[in-house]
Amino acid sequence: MNFTVKQFVRTHVPNTPFFQRLLARARLKQLSVYDAMEKKVRESKDRESSAFRSQIVKECFAKWPEKAGRIKKEAQEILPLSADYKDRELTPELLDDVVFTFFGLGFTPDEYVYFRLEKKTVEERMGYLSNKQKGKFHSHYDNLIESSVFTDKYLTYLRFRKDFQRELVEIDGPGNYPAFEAFVGRHPKYVKKDVYESCARSVELVDSANCGKTLRQQYDEMAAGSKFVVEELIVQSDDMASFNPTSVNTVRCITMYTKNGVCVPFAYFRTGSKGSFVDNCGIRSELDTKTGLSITDGFDERANRFPAHPDTGAVYKGFQIPEWDQLLEIVTRAASQVPDIRIIGWDFAHTDKGWVIVEGNAMSQIELVQIPFERGMRKEFEDIFRQMEPIIEYDFDN
Repeated sequence: MNFTVKQFVRTHVPNTPFFQRLLARARLKQLSVYDAMEKKVRESKDRESSAFRSQIVKECFAKWPEKAGRIKKEAQEILPLSADYKDRELTPELLDDVVFTFFGLGFTPDEYVYFRLEKKTVEERMGYLSNKQKGKFHSHYDNLIESSVFTDKYLTYLRFRKDFQRELVEIDGPGNYPAFEAFVGRHPKYVKKDVYESCARSVELVDSANCGKTLRQQYDEMAAGSKFVVEELIVQSDDMASFNPTSVNTVRCITMYTKNGVCVPFAYFRTGSKGSFVDNCGIRSELDTKTGLSITDGFDERANRFPAHPDTGAVYKGFQIPEWDQLLEIVTRAASQVPDIRIIGWDFAHTDKGWVIVEGNAMSQIELVQIPFERGMRKEFEDIFRQMEPIIEYDFDN
C-alpha cells in the first residue's frame, strides 16, 4: 500500500477485527507471490547442491523472466558498491546465486550484500530474518489500521507530543501560512520533512534567511506538494555529537508488545558521516539493551566494518549511551500507548535536557540488527513473536 492508500484506510476503514484481518490478508497476498518456490527450496534435501540451485534459477527465469532479469540487473548495480565486491568480477555463478537467494529464500540483492550471504550455506541463510519475512510478521501481528498513525509524522507528533519536546507545524495546503511565519520567527533555522516519507529521504535543514527564497516562497513550495511538517532543530548532547557533529546521531529502539507487556529486545546506535545532517544509511553498532553499552564495532549497509568513526575517530565498541534508564522508561511508556502495534522502531536523540523522540516507525527495519551481530537471528525474533497475540494466527513451522 502506498501512503495515500494507507491514510485513506486510517480515516475510512472501521478499526474492527474483521477489517484488521482483511487488510492483513491483502498484505500477506502481496508478500507471498514466490512462497511455493521458497517452500520447494526449504523442503529439498538437495538445497545445498549447485545443480539444484541452478535448476531453481532456470525455473525462475522461465516462470518470472521480467522479475528475474530485474533482480540480476540490481545485483550488477548493487554488488560493486560493497566492500566485498568492488574489486571482483561478477561471475554468472555469483549473479545466479543472488537470483536463487531472492526467489528461493526471500532475500533482496541488498540483503545478499549486507548479510554476506554468499559466504553462507543455504541452511545458514535460512537462519536470517529477511525484510519480506519481517513484513509477514507485521501483517500477522500488527493492527495495520492503527499502525498507519506512524505513516504521517504529524499524527505521530500529536500522539506523542510530550516526548518530542519540540515544536512542529503542519503544512497542508495554503491556509496555514500565519502559523508557519510565526514558527520561523522563533526558529529561523528549521527542519523540513514530507510526513509520508521514510528513511530520511525528504529531511532537509533550511536556513530561512539564507536559502534564496522568501518565507512565502518557502511555504508555497511545500503547500503545493505533499503534506509537510517543519520542526524545531534538535541540538544533540556533546556525548552523541562526539561521533559526528553535523548529523543528529540517534538510537533506534525496537519495542515489541507481548502478552507480558512491552519489551525492548534490540537497539542500535546510528551515526552519520561528515557533512551529513541525518544518520540514515550511516554506521550502526549494536547496543546491550539492559545497559545501553555499545557491544559491536560499527557497520554500514555495504558490509564495511568500522571500529571507530572514519571522520572523528570515536570508538564504537564500549561507548556508553547516556541516561539509558531514562530512554527505556520513555520508550516503554510510548509503546504502551499503542498496544495493537506490536512492533515499533523508535528513533531517539539525546539533548542536554534528556531524550526526545525523533520519530516512530511501524514497519521498522528490525532485520538490520543482524548486520552488526554478523549472524542470523530469525529464531530469536520468532521466540518473541510466540509471546504475542496475533491478528491472524502464524504458523511457525511453515
